[in-house]
Amino acid sequence: MREVRKLESVIDEYSQDHITRSCGHRAEDLFLKALAMRGFMPAAVKVKDYEGKKWVKTGHDLDFIFVRDGINYGCEIKNTRGYIEKEELGIKLDMCSFFGVRPLFIMRYSPQTYNHMIYERGGFALIFKTQIYELSQETLVNRIKEVAGLPVICSAAIPDGIIDRFEKWHKKIVNITGNSQSG
Repeated sequence: MREVRKLESVIDEYSQDHITRSCGHRAEDLFLKALAMRGFMPAAVKVKDYEGKKWVKTGHDLDFIFVRDGINYGCEIKNTRGYIEKEELGIKLDMCSFFGVRPLFIMRYSPQTYNHMIYERGGFALIFKTQIYELSQETLVNRIKEVAGLPVICSAAIPDGIIDRFEKWHKKIVNITGNSQSG
């Protein structure tokens, strides 16, 4: 019973709104930096309108639009325990189509059916598996690992291997489409 209470306590703590929001912001900041370091430049943030088009069907936005080699990516970053809701995924994919950008979904995890939906729309699902927390949350992260055994980390940067997967796919798209401004 004592172990159950410890688990309930840690779940309550990591489920608090300010913790989940800070995890989301941390992942956005780290992926923004990691992608920019590879030449994927942010063209827009919290995107509801882009290149003269304004999304008015819903109140949603895309986290970023990145551009490299003449290819625009509508990017959504999800650093949550659960999956993105299927309805939200569909809306974000529709937004990418509306703006004429390729979908890039960076997610801690997602079902294969979701990844397939993204690929069918010409996009990429970049899965990073381990939930990212603020550096200041090290004590909580250690408790989550110890008590719940969940894959969590306090990180100062995104590991190169994660970005390598997307960059490799991007280079294939450039070769297929012949769409390259940088040669």
